[in-house]
Amino acid sequence: MPKPPIPIAAMIKLMRKSSAERVSRAAAEELAYALQKEGIQIGKRALIFAFHAGRSTVMADDVKMVERERAE
Repeated sequence: MPKPPIPIAAMIKLMRKSSAERVSRAAAEELAYALQKEGIQIGKRALIFAFHAGRSTVMADDVKMVERERAE
């Protein structure tokens, strides 16, 4: 399996913040891959919002719009 896209230590820290007392390396790696997949989807949608606004740069507000859209 290739190296996870996000540092394992960061994934373990996130899982511990969600009240997990113990986290396996495999679980942290799976979380890294899942977050990468979600991040790519959010980035693609945010880029659509930026293009719609006539920009080639994705701004924080574009990401927030995706977050609001996904909450609906």
